[in-house]
Amino acid sequence: MKFVKKQNAFGWVLMAGAVLALIGLIVYIVNSTTGYIAGETVNAIPIVLPILSILGAVALWLYSEKLDDRITGVATFVLAVLMAISIVMLLVARIDVMGDLLNPIEHSAAQIKTVNVAIIAIVFNALSFVAFVVTTIAGRLHKEI
Repeated sequence: MKFVKKQNAFGWVLMAGAVLALIGLIVYIVNSTTGYIAGETVNAIPIVLPILSILGAVALWLYSEKLDDRITGVATFVLAVLMAISIVMLLVARIDVMGDLLNPIEHSAAQIKTVNVAIIAIVFNALSFVAFVVTTIAGRLHKEI
Protein backbone atom coordinates (compact mmCIF):
# COMPACT_ATOMS: atom_id res chain seq x y z
CA MET A 1 0.00 0.00 0.00
CA LYS A 2 2.95 2.30 0.68
CA PHE A 3 4.07 1.96 -2.92
CA VAL A 4 0.73 3.16 -4.27
CA LYS A 5 0.71 6.14 -1.90
CA LYS A 6 4.17 7.18 -3.09
CA GLN A 7 3.01 7.58 -6.70
CA ASN A 8 2.32 11.16 -7.72
CA ALA A 9 -0.19 12.33 -10.33
CA PHE A 10 2.27 11.80 -13.18
CA GLY A 11 2.75 8.16 -12.21
CA TRP A 12 -0.98 7.73 -12.55
CA VAL A 13 -0.94 9.59 -15.88
CA LEU A 14 1.69 7.09 -17.04
CA MET A 15 -0.57 4.20 -16.07
CA ALA A 16 -3.54 5.88 -17.78
CA GLY A 17 -1.40 6.06 -20.92
CA ALA A 18 -0.72 2.33 -20.63
CA VAL A 19 -4.43 1.58 -20.26
CA LEU A 20 -5.25 3.80 -23.26
CA ALA A 21 -2.57 2.00 -25.29
CA LEU A 22 -4.11 -1.32 -24.28
CA ILE A 23 -7.57 -0.17 -25.40
CA GLY A 24 -6.14 1.09 -28.71
CA LEU A 25 -4.34 -2.23 -29.16
CA ILE A 26 -7.50 -4.24 -28.58
CA VAL A 27 -9.49 -2.04 -30.97
CA TYR A 28 -6.80 -2.41 -33.66
CA ILE A 29 -6.70 -6.20 -33.28
CA VAL A 30 -10.49 -6.41 -33.55
CA ASN A 31 -10.39 -4.05 -36.54
CA SER A 32 -7.73 -6.16 -38.24
CA THR A 33 -9.38 -9.54 -37.76
CA THR A 34 -13.05 -8.83 -38.41
CA GLY A 35 -15.26 -7.09 -40.92
CA TYR A 36 -14.15 -5.74 -44.28
CA ILE A 37 -10.47 -6.62 -43.96
CA ALA A 38 -10.84 -10.01 -42.24
CA GLY A 39 -8.44 -12.54 -43.69
CA GLU A 40 -5.88 -10.00 -44.88
CA THR A 41 -2.34 -9.86 -43.56
CA VAL A 42 -2.14 -7.98 -40.27
CA ASN A 43 0.59 -5.35 -39.86
CA ALA A 44 2.45 -6.44 -36.71
CA ILE A 45 4.08 -3.09 -35.90
CA PRO A 46 0.88 -1.44 -34.54
CA ILE A 47 0.54 -4.50 -32.30
CA VAL A 48 4.11 -4.94 -31.08
CA LEU A 49 4.90 -1.27 -30.32
CA PRO A 50 1.92 -0.68 -27.98
CA ILE A 51 2.74 -3.94 -26.19
CA LEU A 52 6.30 -2.70 -25.67
CA SER A 53 4.94 0.67 -24.49
CA ILE A 54 2.57 -0.97 -22.03
CA LEU A 55 5.29 -3.23 -20.62
CA GLY A 56 7.70 -0.29 -20.41
CA ALA A 57 5.14 1.91 -18.67
CA VAL A 58 4.37 -0.78 -16.09
CA ALA A 59 8.09 -1.36 -15.48
CA LEU A 60 8.68 2.38 -15.07
CA TRP A 61 5.76 2.68 -12.72
CA LEU A 62 6.99 -0.21 -10.58
CA TYR A 63 10.65 0.83 -10.48
CA SER A 64 10.37 4.62 -10.63
CA GLU A 65 11.71 5.03 -7.09
CA LYS A 66 14.92 3.22 -7.96
CA LEU A 67 15.56 5.09 -11.22
CA ASP A 68 17.13 8.49 -11.70
CA ASP A 69 14.72 11.16 -12.95
CA ARG A 70 16.75 11.59 -16.15
CA ILE A 71 16.44 7.89 -16.95
CA THR A 72 12.71 8.08 -16.27
CA GLY A 73 12.42 11.07 -18.60
CA VAL A 74 14.30 9.33 -21.41
CA ALA A 75 12.31 6.13 -20.93
CA THR A 76 8.96 7.93 -21.08
CA PHE A 77 10.20 9.78 -24.18
CA VAL A 78 10.95 6.40 -25.78
CA LEU A 79 7.43 5.24 -24.86
CA ALA A 80 5.99 8.33 -26.57
CA VAL A 81 8.10 7.70 -29.69
CA LEU A 82 6.93 4.07 -29.80
CA MET A 83 3.32 5.21 -29.68
CA ALA A 84 3.92 7.84 -32.36
CA ILE A 85 5.40 5.21 -34.67
CA SER A 86 2.47 2.94 -33.87
CA ILE A 87 0.00 5.67 -34.87
CA VAL A 88 1.79 6.26 -38.17
CA MET A 89 1.94 2.54 -38.95
CA LEU A 90 -1.74 2.14 -38.08
CA LEU A 91 -2.53 4.91 -40.55
CA VAL A 92 -0.35 3.22 -43.17
CA ALA A 93 -2.16 -0.07 -42.57
CA ARG A 94 -5.57 1.55 -43.16
CA ILE A 95 -4.72 4.12 -45.83
CA ASP A 96 -5.98 1.90 -48.66
CA VAL A 97 -9.41 1.55 -47.09
CA MET A 98 -9.50 5.28 -46.32
CA GLY A 99 -8.51 6.04 -49.90
CA ASP A 100 -11.30 3.83 -51.24
CA LEU A 101 -13.80 6.03 -49.41
CA LEU A 102 -12.79 8.96 -51.63
CA ASN A 103 -14.46 7.19 -54.54
CA PRO A 104 -18.11 8.21 -54.07
CA ILE A 105 -19.48 5.36 -56.16
CA GLU A 106 -17.82 2.23 -54.88
CA HIS A 107 -17.63 2.01 -51.14
CA SER A 108 -19.64 -0.08 -48.74
CA ALA A 109 -20.89 0.28 -45.21
CA ALA A 110 -18.27 -2.26 -44.15
CA GLN A 111 -15.50 0.01 -45.42
CA ILE A 112 -16.94 2.96 -43.52
CA LYS A 113 -17.18 0.87 -40.35
CA THR A 114 -13.58 -0.31 -40.80
CA VAL A 115 -12.33 3.25 -41.13
CA ASN A 116 -14.40 4.41 -38.15
CA VAL A 117 -13.00 1.68 -35.91
CA ALA A 118 -9.47 2.42 -37.15
CA ILE A 119 -9.98 6.08 -36.22
CA ILE A 120 -11.08 4.99 -32.74
CA ALA A 121 -7.86 2.97 -32.37
CA ILE A 122 -5.83 5.96 -33.58
CA VAL A 123 -7.55 8.25 -31.05
CA PHE A 124 -6.78 5.91 -28.14
CA ASN A 125 -3.17 5.59 -29.27
CA ALA A 126 -2.92 9.37 -29.63
CA LEU A 127 -4.28 9.86 -26.11
CA SER A 128 -1.71 7.36 -24.85
CA PHE A 129 0.98 9.32 -26.72
CA VAL A 130 -0.16 12.55 -25.01
CA ALA A 131 -0.07 10.85 -21.60
CA PHE A 132 3.48 9.65 -22.24
CA VAL A 133 4.56 13.12 -23.37
CA VAL A 134 3.08 14.65 -20.21
CA THR A 135 5.02 12.19 -18.05
CA THR A 136 8.16 12.93 -20.08
CA ILE A 137 7.82 16.61 -19.25
CA ALA A 138 7.12 15.84 -15.59
CA GLY A 139 10.14 13.59 -15.11
CA ARG A 140 9.45 12.34 -11.59
CA LEU A 141 6.77 9.66 -11.12
CA HIS A 142 6.87 9.33 -7.35
CA LYS A 143 6.62 11.62 -4.36
CA GLU A 144 9.67 12.45 -2.31
CA ILE A 145 8.99 11.29 1.23
